[in-house]
Amino acid sequence: MSSVLKIYGEPFSVSTLPVLMTAAEGGIPYELIEVPLEQGGQLTPEYRKMNPMHCVPTIDDGGFVMWEARAISKYLCGQYNLPDHFYPKDVKKRAVCDMALDLHQGVFYPNITFKVLYPACGFAHKPKEEEIERSKKALDEDIWPALQKFIAMGDGPLLGGENPNVADFFFALHIYMIAGRCPDSFVASHAGLTGYLAAVKAKCPRWGEYITAGAEEFFSPSGHVCPFVPHERTGVLLPPPSSLSCVSSRSASHHTSQPLCKHSSAWEEAEAEEEEDGEEDEEEDEEDE
Repeated sequence: MSSVLKIYGEPFSVSTLPVLMTAAEGGIPYELIEVPLEQGGQLTPEYRKMNPMHCVPTIDDGGFVMWEARAISKYLCGQYNLPDHFYPKDVKKRAVCDMALDLHQGVFYPNITFKVLYPACGFAHKPKEEEIERSKKALDEDIWPALQKFIAMGDGPLLGGENPNVADFFFALHIYMIAGRCPDSFVASHAGLTGYLAAVKAKCPRWGEYITAGAEEFFSPSGHVCPFVPHERTGVLLPPPSSLSCVSSRSASHHTSQPLCKHSSAWEEAEAEEEEDGEEDEEEDEEDE
């Protein structure tokens, strides 16, 4: 490769960490460019120019830019010719990996991560008790049986068989985050999930490279709660109006460099976008008249 892989993201992000895990466990040299979500770093003009969806992570691999964590992880497996168990070439084994990734994104993430972890970190509103009950039911009746089925299809003990694949990375990291941050949750007390997490960790020799001391602290019961506040009209949680955006750079060994972006207010940009939408609606109403 002509240049080191650049990964733009937040080192405590539920989406960034699986990509860091793929790169680290695959032995891919990378540079982590921190995008502080709490300060609206993903909403700066510089970042939006690179990624119009203003999400993390984003990668720049020698000028090739892409986002979406699961797509990135699969790309890295092919581009860097990682061992076959990461993302199998066999069509049927790959299909099982893809099914597991879809299960994680479409079912586990909205029912478990979003309902349990996000409120604890300040990323989402606290769910009602009946919502938690529905999430627990989804885990017991749908998610865990499906996960067991996928593990059995690969001859276990992991989704990748004897060694983890990229789907294992997503499930294991989210379970780790939730169990650490929310030790009294139904996820932390689920023997099947915690046993599975231990089995994945045992096969990940570079765990400490991406799960740093800072990450361990953030995903502990006393971890920092992000001061996101609901937007006055939309209710969407955003960084506070006084936020300052910057992007800093760290190598895989976590050495920090100077910020790369100028100051910006995420809140003001959100307000400006809504005002533009309102003006467009008014123009359309005038045209209709």
